[in-house]
Amino acid sequence: MAFKKPFSGFWIGHYMKIELFADGMNRKDIVKDPWRKASRAIIMREGLLLVLYVPKLDVFLFPGGGRELGESALDCVLREVLEETGYPIMNVKEGATVVEYFHDSTWENTYFLANLASDQPQAVNWTEEEKAYGMEIKWMDPQDFLSILDEYDSKNPYGQAIHQREFLGMVNSFGQ
Repeated sequence: MAFKKPFSGFWIGHYMKIELFADGMNRKDIVKDPWRKASRAIIMREGLLLVLYVPKLDVFLFPGGGRELGESALDCVLREVLEETGYPIMNVKEGATVVEYFHDSTWENTYFLANLASDQPQAVNWTEEEKAYGMEIKWMDPQDFLSILDEYDSKNPYGQAIHQREFLGMVNSFGQ
């Protein structure tokens, strides 16, 4: 395996695509419409991860969101991180992609490793929906965040699946 230069203390090798199927599904059951594509950023500063907690949904997420029509995965993550956190990012490197197949939809999330371009955030630009969800920006110890993704008992019926996706995206975006 050929490795690239170290990134924030981790080695980045080949990128991984992870496919998760809902119970009882296989390849012939894949729903192509709607197929929601999103980009998310894994950002560390001074040993802490930048994450979002969404109280109304009771889930923890990496900053990011859905791609707009014609938008690349990279352009999406640059826009979404700035809108949701106020932080511009740089040195963006593609990591793992997690594709979740459900009976009624498909969700594809591409994870990127990134550095902050500035330690001073700009104003966030949350949608009305994000404001209503009460989004909170948090800096968390990576081990604490991994524990939350593994053990947190979300009240959201999809919370465990969302946390599993974030966990897989994170740990598979860093090479060994």
